[in-house]
Amino acid sequence: MGSRHRRRHSPAPAPPSAARRGWVAIRVGAEGEERRRFVVPVGFVNHPLFAGLLREAEEEFGFQHDGALTLPCRLDHFRRVHAAIHRHLPLP
Repeated sequence: MGSRHRRRHSPAPAPPSAARRGWVAIRVGAEGEERRRFVVPVGFVNHPLFAGLLREAEEEFGFQHDGALTLPCRLDHFRRVHAAIHRHLPLP
């Protein structure tokens, strides 16, 4: 029997399709980095760590930013924040 491998607790870049219900698509990347698209549960938006990333986005882009929700942070920082939030919030 072969072993099963499942990817868990790691945000993976999402394909360019619409996010499914209960999830939100975001773009992540600091200046000088290629921005990557991720899909996270909408519950993340209410978490204080994610709110900090949203404040950074508001400071950089303002409220009237056109296009996708973009978080101007390094990819490795986003992955650490994602992992910390994931430990405290159940997935939908």
